[in-house]
Amino acid sequence: MIGLTDRIEQHDKAEAPIIPETYIYLLALQSLNAVASGIHSAARTPSETLSGMAESAWPALLAALSFTMATNLSDTLFAEVLSALQDFTIACNSLSLYMPRNAFLNTLGRYAVPPPVVSAMQTYLETGAGRKDSVISSDGLAAALGGRPVPSLSERNLACLKSTVTTAKYLAGDLDTAWHDVLEVLQNAVFMLGAKRPSVTRRGTAVSASPRIGSSPLRTRDSIDEPRSEVFEGIDNEEISIAINVLFDSSTQMDDKAFTTFLSALCQLSSEMIGSNTGYVGQMEAPETPKSLTFPMSPSPDNRRRTSGITISSSAKSGEKSFSLGKLRIVGMLNLNRLVNKDPEVGWDILTRHLLSIARDGNAPSTVRVQASETLGDILLGSLRAKDDRIQPLVFAVLGKQVDVHPISNLISTDYDVRSAGYHTLNQILESSGHSLQVGWTTIFGMLNAVCHTRSQLDPPNRQSASTRGDANLVRIAFPSLNLICTDFLSSLDHDAMRQCITCLGHFGRQREDVNITLSAIGLMWNVSDAVQADSKDLWLELLLQLLDLGRDPRVEVTSTAMQTLYKCIELYGGNLSTELWEEVWWKVVSPLLETSKGEPLVLALTSTGSIFNRFADKLADLKTFDKVFSTMLARIEQAFDTVDRNSTIASLKALESILQAKSDRTGVWETYIHMGESIKAKEGYTQESLLAFVRIAALLHDQVDLNIDRQVQLSEVLQTTMTYSTSPEYRPDVDVMSPLQKAVFDLLSTSSKLSPSLVLSDLATFSLLAYGNTGPVPKGRPSHVAVSKACMPAMSQFLRRGKAQQLDNETILQVLKAYKMPIRLRYGCPPSCRFHDDPPLWRTVGLRLW
Repeated sequence: MIGLTDRIEQHDKAEAPIIPETYIYLLALQSLNAVASGIHSAARTPSETLSGMAESAWPALLAALSFTMATNLSDTLFAEVLSALQDFTIACNSLSLYMPRNAFLNTLGRYAVPPPVVSAMQTYLETGAGRKDSVISSDGLAAALGGRPVPSLSERNLACLKSTVTTAKYLAGDLDTAWHDVLEVLQNAVFMLGAKRPSVTRRGTAVSASPRIGSSPLRTRDSIDEPRSEVFEGIDNEEISIAINVLFDSSTQMDDKAFTTFLSALCQLSSEMIGSNTGYVGQMEAPETPKSLTFPMSPSPDNRRRTSGITISSSAKSGEKSFSLGKLRIVGMLNLNRLVNKDPEVGWDILTRHLLSIARDGNAPSTVRVQASETLGDILLGSLRAKDDRIQPLVFAVLGKQVDVHPISNLISTDYDVRSAGYHTLNQILESSGHSLQVGWTTIFGMLNAVCHTRSQLDPPNRQSASTRGDANLVRIAFPSLNLICTDFLSSLDHDAMRQCITCLGHFGRQREDVNITLSAIGLMWNVSDAVQADSKDLWLELLLQLLDLGRDPRVEVTSTAMQTLYKCIELYGGNLSTELWEEVWWKVVSPLLETSKGEPLVLALTSTGSIFNRFADKLADLKTFDKVFSTMLARIEQAFDTVDRNSTIASLKALESILQAKSDRTGVWETYIHMGESIKAKEGYTQESLLAFVRIAALLHDQVDLNIDRQVQLSEVLQTTMTYSTSPEYRPDVDVMSPLQKAVFDLLSTSSKLSPSLVLSDLATFSLLAYGNTGPVPKGRPSHVAVSKACMPAMSQFLRRGKAQQLDNETILQVLKAYKMPIRLRYGCPPSCRFHDDPPLWRTVGLRLW
């Protein structure tokens, strides 16, 4: 008891502790924090009184708390102030005080990622100090920054960033226009957290918006030993990045109105950061804020570097991505069901219009335009996988605008990248969802047609040169989609879609960028020909007309392939055609092709048309215009033969042979043949092969035509003209063996049972003298007719021995004797004065005795 009393007395005698002069500031700060926390606690049950208190208190609280945040507080006090700011922000939202809420939220964002720090980092990166391949010391780095340390975020910056993210997530459904400023803070934070920094040997001091004031009365000596507040937990880069990602993931939990606002703010940020003039759906004006409390967090593109501290320059490096576009992709993919199932105004229109506007904005950086295109493709592809037919028209409407053929800008390579991304997306859509497409075929074929359109004549020459390369690549990228449709989805196409498919194949067939694709497109027409047979005959005619157009292509391989496919279609399906459709096929397809073809195409047209005439003679004979069909066909055959061209003449004769085999009207064929014989008489250059084919036709006519005396004479003249033709480009030796042409003519005459004996003997006699008509050596490359003469002499004798002599007229007997006279005279040397030489009656007497 005595000891206790002594100690009390000693304590009473001790001097009281000295109270620091700054203690009153500490009490004031803690009081302000208590006011903010108290209003936050009471805001759980909002009232008009509480709202009035908060509305009166917020300007002073904001000024005081933001001032103290900039001082060198102890960690404990900093944590209290930060908590007070966060609590009051949430309280204002609960009390529907949105202007104060936005002001406090902006303050958090300003201290989370200070614009000067962001600006310093971008300056550092743009000056080359942060290049990956640069090796720089800490001294050199500081020199590059004007003596300042490496830009970075301090612990307190990160604590404010964590608080901003937490608050934004808590208030996500009510932030409305404040989302823009929050998203901008997050954009800057991601930029700072992801910036590449070189490794240096000396630790730099972080640039912060909170200056270090060592003499601050609010930082006590003992505060260094205080335990760390929980506000400093979870603030490393990885955890902060995860928290930011979670914030965007939480967009799925927003109601439609909040989601629309959030998406609009993200699109607005995207447009501002690239300086785009394109608008976007859902843009809203922010509420007015007193000038004294306005924080420049939503600047125009012109002063973005000064205020926000970050920009994407028009010369963006390859690989540089847009934060907002990246997040738009994440948000869009997470909310696909909302985009697909809700009214388009909720999100679909906002998102797709913005991505389209960026992709087709010639002033946007190339990397950003490509990123927007790729993002758009992911959204469209994912939307169709939702299996909702209502989204299909919207998807293809957007995709059609992405690949619009009209020039976008002067950035040729980027325009190509944007359009090619759209065609890649189309191909992926067809591969994954083509079987379930109910609409969109019109747009699809329109997109594919667009890639084959010629460039505008208004394009400058340098653009045309670059576009040519891009067009060729786009054709190669787009064609697989058409190939997929024609191999897998023809059964899904209705009548109109099938017509568009045929037209599209024609466009790809006519494009000049890649001939292999042209040939492949023609091959696909063969696939389509089978499908349209079960649908409509007019579609089949449309297919033939497309092939007809390709059959006139100046490229030989294209013309040949198209014509072969066309005639193959007619030969395969012609038996199913009605008389009316045959009329159209002949006059709209076959006849024009015959009339306009030249060279090799003409050869194919003649032989194929002859084959068709042969195969479908009965159907053609039923046509009302058959007489005209037949006469025009014969006229074209005669015209082709008259060209003397080797291939054309042989083709015309093959066509004529096909007509004869079809047992058509022989009178018209006979007249045509005789006219062709007149061409042989009048023109030089017919080959032995052509003449041989001509004789084969004579044999057919000999067997099939009723040969009156006039026709016998005409045939004899034609055969004589053919046998004596001497202006072919080449001849076979004919001294020992007759040439094929000579043998064909000889066999036809010597074996004929329809020609008169006088006519046969007269021609044989004429042919036997051909070898004696040469007064000198036979010119090289010309027929000698020696073998012909050798064959005709015994042939005449055998003919007479068959009892034909009594049917001969005097003129024929004289011709025969003349034929024998020449070799006899040469053999026995009969002088010119010999009576046998000059006395025709004697010739007859001798000849009859000989036979």
